[in-house]
Amino acid sequence: MAHIRRPPCRRLQRLARFLFSKKTYSNVFSPIFAEFEEEYLLAIAEGGEGRVRMILLRTYWSFWLAALAQLPLSLLRVLYELWKNTKR
Repeated sequence: MAHIRRPPCRRLQRLARFLFSKKTYSNVFSPIFAEFEEEYLLAIAEGGEGRVRMILLRTYWSFWLAALAQLPLSLLRVLYELWKNTKR
């Protein structure tokens, strides 16, 4: 009997939605997760366990590279908003 599991990367999606704006999520992270889901489901259908692992590894790598590239910009945006609000 096969078990139904949640697809991997759901936690990463929630983390990205929490940390980044809707615009950043849809422009940067949504394409990463869309590509992952398509390739992941295809690899499962073909039964390629090694391919599934490589797809997961590549997705995690892409996510963290994108997150690290976006964090300084997001942090600056938050600091600017805090500074702007203290000037009032």
